[in-house]
Amino acid sequence: MIESKERDSGGFNQNAEKTNAPPQINDGSGDMVKSDPLINSLFADKYFIEQKLGVGGMSVVYRARHEALNKQFAIKTLHTHLTSKASSLMRFKQEAQAASRLQHPGIVAIHDYGVTEEGIPYLVMDYVAGESLADLLNESGSLNEDVALEIFKQTVAAIAHAHHRGIVHRDIKPSNIMLNYDEQHNLHVKIVDFGVAKFVESEESAKLTQTGEALGSPLYMSPEQCLGQPLDSRSDIYSFGCVMYEALVGEPPLKADGVFKIMMKHINDVPPGFKEVRPDLPDSGALERIVFKALAKDPSKRYQRMDDLLADLDGLHKNTNFVQRVKNRFELTGLRQTSRSIKFAAGIFVLLGALTLACANYAINTVQTLSVEPDLFQENPIWQPYSDKPPIKETDDEEKKSLLGDGQGLLLQGSELSLSTALKDQEMGRPTESREQILQRLSDIAYSKITQARSERRHHEYDLAESTYTEAIADINSYIERTSDVQRANALDKLLVSYMGKGDCEYFKSPPNYAAASASYGEAVKQLHKTKNGYSWTQLQPRDQLYLFLRSADSLTMQGRYAEAAEIRQLIPELLRSFDRELRDGSYRALTQSKVAEEAFRLKKFSDAKALYKGALEEWRKDNDTFIREQAMVMARLAEIETIESANNSGNVSDHDTPFLDFETLAEKVRKDDPKLLHSQFFSDAYQAYAHHLWQHHDLLKSIKMHALSVESKP
Repeated sequence: MIESKERDSGGFNQNAEKTNAPPQINDGSGDMVKSDPLINSLFADKYFIEQKLGVGGMSVVYRARHEALNKQFAIKTLHTHLTSKASSLMRFKQEAQAASRLQHPGIVAIHDYGVTEEGIPYLVMDYVAGESLADLLNESGSLNEDVALEIFKQTVAAIAHAHHRGIVHRDIKPSNIMLNYDEQHNLHVKIVDFGVAKFVESEESAKLTQTGEALGSPLYMSPEQCLGQPLDSRSDIYSFGCVMYEALVGEPPLKADGVFKIMMKHINDVPPGFKEVRPDLPDSGALERIVFKALAKDPSKRYQRMDDLLADLDGLHKNTNFVQRVKNRFELTGLRQTSRSIKFAAGIFVLLGALTLACANYAINTVQTLSVEPDLFQENPIWQPYSDKPPIKETDDEEKKSLLGDGQGLLLQGSELSLSTALKDQEMGRPTESREQILQRLSDIAYSKITQARSERRHHEYDLAESTYTEAIADINSYIERTSDVQRANALDKLLVSYMGKGDCEYFKSPPNYAAASASYGEAVKQLHKTKNGYSWTQLQPRDQLYLFLRSADSLTMQGRYAEAAEIRQLIPELLRSFDRELRDGSYRALTQSKVAEEAFRLKKFSDAKALYKGALEEWRKDNDTFIREQAMVMARLAEIETIESANNSGNVSDHDTPFLDFETLAEKVRKDDPKLLHSQFFSDAYQAYAHHLWQHHDLLKSIKMHALSVESKP
């Protein structure tokens, strides 16, 4: 059995006082050299080597004093037998590059890198006069929660700094976490040894670690690291989970006889609970949940960022409501992954979720606000992107709103746990639920996620809603793969709605991602065509179909993809004919023609744009004074087109003022009603164009007036 003392394998110790052995090192060939020739000698012409601090698989670390500065440093040199290996030299250089990019109080700083005349590569770094976490654990066995938390928080903050700069450490373990105290007895953590660190974007890093090669220390390696798979920051999160487990319990989470067996345990086994190993430990369920979440086998189930782990550590002792405490407790049960515990947790989740939802519904009396009806006429819909609707006011009672959300979350977690268990049982040849029951669970989960995403979007939590919609899309596709044609119609509708919702989130978030939005809307349009071409009935209302076409085209327009946007808008006339009764309102036709006209204008198809704008103007006028602002905008464009055509045809400026005069009259009506409606770049540009037209016709006084209105209209 590998004891905890062996956790230092591959690391080094900067604590000179703890190094009691005589100055012997392994030269790599198996022979022990009794005296180290570097000790008590001048190194690289400026560092006096005082003492050997530690030996690793690739390097030796010394304490040295800079001759001129009279300051102590730690110097790391590559073993002489490795200096001829290109990969070893590259890894050593990579450590220097990695650490030099990091400026953080919790990371040992690199001060120099070079190669001596004898061909020995070396690194000069801070000397940490303290001990490693490995030393502390060897002495004390385990740490009390307060001390452990202080070390955990500082360590996580330092590793997060490396991750933010694209560096994955890949060898997080107790011996690489150095501890020392300042004069005020404050504990300080320093992360060392970036010898196998990975630059996330670096091609050289990929060449150093060939496919199937696993670097790191087996007791702390992530499952994907053991399998030689590509690594990201979540691998460091798993390794640090191993460190936290050992610091609190007193032994590594997984042990075995031999490296290969340890690696297999990391791939397949879940560590025992804290009290299974140490019954004497006080109850620490909240901290245990954090540790086991970091230790999840599936990287997608772990913390996705060190910042998230740090946030949970910081909030460990904050008061939480009853529902959150229940969720945390049963999340821990699920993370420990015993079949019986998962089924029990799933049942409790569903029961508590149903009860919580019932209480919330009774308190709020309605959950009708779970659906959001899109609005086609929000803020300047023709030439500007739509503005999303403000959050729907559900209730003034925040506790009731929170209760409703907690109930939905518990139900969803319970359903996902139940489904996961049923699928695993089915894969192992001992099904506990029928195929129809599993499909129903999958369908219910997808619908619950759509509902949750709508609620998140309604409160403008766009990134969160986008992620939830993405999960719903994956669940629906999984459902569709398992179902017959008859069962797919409803699922395709859910898929369509999910793509629409995801597109809205990408369109409205700040900053917007129009490319992603157009892709999501495009998938929704594709699903709508698939449904119609299959002569299937869709639950998507005509007004919502129109919303989809318009929003899809708008997302393309915002990227300057006018021709593609016009193609999407050509689908709308057929929709208007097919649903004449439902979409009889002329404003829908006016809106569509205006947008198509604008795309023709931007493609410099002025003749087409002029005809379309005139048709749109007639439609806008059918509602009398309802859409004065839109009429003013159309008149501004018609005036601009007249000016352009006149200049192109004769080279002279048009004398025809009627469109501009009509624009001025309509704009004044808007100004009297609500001056704020004219505060947009479009109206500012329109007034400026009118001012230029007047200046060309030597009407200087009115030109100055229009220029002033242009400045006044700037947003």
